[in-house]
Amino acid sequence: MGISKNALFPRLPVLSWSALLPTVYSNLNALGVHCCFQQLLHVLPNFLHSCNLSRALIAVDGTYVCFALVKSRSQKNTIYRDAPMATVILFNKPFQVLSQFSESGDKKTLADYISISKVYPAGRLDYDSEGLMILTDDGKLQARIANPDHKQFKCYLVQVENIPDQKALLSLSQGLKLKDGMTRPARVKLIEQPDWLWARDPAIRQRKEIPTQWLQLEIKEGKNRQVRRMTAAVGHPTLRLIRTQVADWSLNGLLLGEYRQLSI
Repeated sequence: MGISKNALFPRLPVLSWSALLPTVYSNLNALGVHCCFQQLLHVLPNFLHSCNLSRALIAVDGTYVCFALVKSRSQKNTIYRDAPMATVILFNKPFQVLSQFSESGDKKTLADYISISKVYPAGRLDYDSEGLMILTDDGKLQARIANPDHKQFKCYLVQVENIPDQKALLSLSQGLKLKDGMTRPARVKLIEQPDWLWARDPAIRQRKEIPTQWLQLEIKEGKNRQVRRMTAAVGHPTLRLIRTQVADWSLNGLLLGEYRQLSI
């Protein structure tokens, strides 16, 4: 377990760490991290005070589980008071599901999987793409995650036709000229298909005479269908696309079609 600050979150009203410790403890255990409540009670506030943090989060395996403390210096003595908490939903979106709750013909939507009300997608994931979506009931947080100006990195697993050579990988990493402008530098590497990856339904159309290759691609922007256009531009059309991480949030064992609810 570690303590991490993150500029993704706006400055909030002052928050009582003592009131939130039960929530922290509960969320940690829900994530499979079994810790001692008394350790949290004594270690957490001392650490925060020693670092003079204005806000802090508890991070477990890249997943933020709860705000811990926000200080106020509006008076001579530091004051602590309760503040509303935001709901964050991490959802593993299946193939051919729309990134919206409203109906659209006979296509599946988020409403077929998520029963929580008043949460909205922080960014979209294409109908034919799979993987991590983030939803929240906090408008400011939603904008900060979705707005490309904040340069939150996103990690994708990409199955492409043929095996990209070093020239293609260099082009992807340095930036490509697309119809709507240059892409920012990215991080890319060849990988083996992960053991944990679920089978897609329906499966991709794969030709026996043409090999395929998996890539791990990290970008810090969100142009329309960007990853697919990037791989096509270097001669390797995308066959399958899975988002595994956004900023410090990841799938982290989340099963296909399931979601995890966090309070922060």
